[in-house]
Amino acid sequence: MKTKFLAYSLAIASTLFSLSVFAQQPDETQQIANLKKQVHHLNREVRDLNQRIEFLEAQIGTNQVHHSAYICTISIFGKTYQGESFNHAKATLEAMNKCRAKNNNMFCTQNTVTCDKIS
Repeated sequence: MKTKFLAYSLAIASTLFSLSVFAQQPDETQQIANLKKQVHHLNREVRDLNQRIEFLEAQIGTNQVHHSAYICTISIFGKTYQGESFNHAKATLEAMNKCRAKNNNMFCTQNTVTCDKIS
């Protein structure tokens, strides 16, 4: 009698335990729905990052057909420092960096750069 009672008690306890564990886990359809949401979110993030890359490449000129070039110069103390690029900002920066390598930064500013556009 005690054995049957113990067996029934054990069976009931294990059933209740398995039901509580099952109740805590989302069912497969819920898991699939959550995974679909995550995939959709990640796809949107990838699309946004690709758009940002395209925008940045266009800004630095790596994704464009180059129809014109820029030659920028800084002339101080009888010396001329020159930067060339298809991108205006890069040409300016190149000239400034060459000037700064030999002179004080205060003489090599964007205000002292002169640029020519060559088509």
